[in-house]
Amino acid sequence: MTMNFKRQVLPVLVALGVACLLFSPFTFSSCASRSAPSGGERDTTAALLDTAFPANETTYFTATEILLVFNEYITLKNPQQQILISPPLAEPLEIEARAKEVFIKLNDTLRKNTTYIISFGEALTDFTEGNVSKNLKYVFSTGSYIDSLELGGSIKNAYTAQPEKEMLVALYRENEIEKPDSFRYLQLPNYYAYLNEEGAFNMTNLKAGRYRLLAFADKGGDFKLNTGLEKYAFWPQT
Repeated sequence: MTMNFKRQVLPVLVALGVACLLFSPFTFSSCASRSAPSGGERDTTAALLDTAFPANETTYFTATEILLVFNEYITLKNPQQQILISPPLAEPLEIEARAKEVFIKLNDTLRKNTTYIISFGEALTDFTEGNVSKNLKYVFSTGSYIDSLELGGSIKNAYTAQPEKEMLVALYRENEIEKPDSFRYLQLPNYYAYLNEEGAFNMTNLKAGRYRLLAFADKGGDFKLNTGLEKYAFWPQT
C-alpha cells in the first residue's frame, strides 16, 4: 500500500495474509434532403446538486431524513451497493429517487460529535444521457464542526504488480478496538473506501486520531473480514 496523508508521502509496503499485496465527425455531405432536426449536441454534463435539506455540511445535525434536489432529472443505479455512509451504520439507508430528487432516510442512531459522509459512487446519473455524477458527496456533522483530514493511497498485487480493484480499504480508530486479535472480523470500520479502476482510494472528512489501516476483499458485503481466506493487507504502524 502506498499512502499520502495530507502532503506526507509514506514508504511502499508489502503485506498480506494469503496472497501478498503491495500497499503501496462523423460527418457526411449529400444533396439536399429532408430529415428530422438533430436536437443539438449531445449532453455530456452530469446532474449537479442544486439544493439539500438539511444543507450540505450542516453541523449539529439531528435530522432523520435528507432531501437532495438536482438541476435535472436523475436515475439511481444499484443504490444499495453504490451509495455508502461512512462511518457505517448498523441499519442500511432507505433511498428513493423521484424526478429531480433523492430521498434518504436514516434508520440508526448517529454518534455524537461525528462527521458523516454519504458518497454516491457511480449510482446517480442524469435521465437523458446517463452521465454519471462522480465524486458526489453529502457531508454532515452531529458536532460543531466538519472534520477535514484526508487519507489516500493505492494497492497493487505483489506478484503481478497490477492494481487491485475489488477491495475495501478500512480505518479503525485505535482507542475503539476492543479485541486487537479479531477486530477485523467483529467490528465495523470507522471509515472506509473502495478502490477505483487504478487501484487507488481516497478518504475525506476524517477525524484526527490514531487508526489501524486494513484492506480486504469484502466477500460478505458487511464491511468485515469473514473467513480469513480473502485477499488481505495491512499497514503495520498506526
